[in-house]
Amino acid sequence: MIDQATNQSPVQAQREAFYARAQKFELAPLWRVLHGLVPRHPESPAQPAHWRFSDVRPFLLEAAKLIGTKEAERRVLILENPGLRGESKLTRSLYAGMQIVMPGEIAPSHRHAASALRFVLESKGGYTAVDGEKTFLAPGDFVITPAWKWHEHGNDTDAPIIWLDCLDIHIVNILDCGFREDTHELTHSLSRPIGASTSEATLNMLPMDVDASRRTSPIFNYSYSRTREALDGISR
Repeated sequence: MIDQATNQSPVQAQREAFYARAQKFELAPLWRVLHGLVPRHPESPAQPAHWRFSDVRPFLLEAAKLIGTKEAERRVLILENPGLRGESKLTRSLYAGMQIVMPGEIAPSHRHAASALRFVLESKGGYTAVDGEKTFLAPGDFVITPAWKWHEHGNDTDAPIIWLDCLDIHIVNILDCGFREDTHELTHSLSRPIGASTSEATLNMLPMDVDASRRTSPIFNYSYSRTREALDGISR
């Protein structure tokens, strides 16, 4: 029979009462949500999208007029997936954005639990510093910033520096272990000469006192000029 007042069968009413009691103890029945948790096929709300640099660049230049690096800290326009609006996500697991540093500016030093990579799109020789070592940037350079390493960016040239940022922020945040630290100064002290990591690690040799236990690449700027030279060599 169906209870006309609640439009429920006795069995359904018993179940709903059971669910209500269980909820008071922070319990929930898997069988009501199983198909959503484990679908038969992969599902994602992310949608295919295409960002053209020629479209994004004017907005970056306009942003540079509206807010400085000191106030913004990182002047970035996020590449936000149209299926994930308002979530600062390129995909469910990745963050990406375009960053600009204008002549004479410094994006101040900080560090965070998330790892980052940067692909340089436009530069006449600005710099980034990672873990106490500065490197100069050229178009096509691929720069990595391992988790919890101090890093900053600066521009002492006469033209903007623009690059693509990608971070695993959302993976870190899923694990509830995202955090950051700032300095009271714009820049973090340099402890290594320019080019040290390249000199140490690009000829398949390492100084004997280098920490062999590190879990990240000893190189943090994979320069396009060196990469192109290697590719040309391979093609020959």
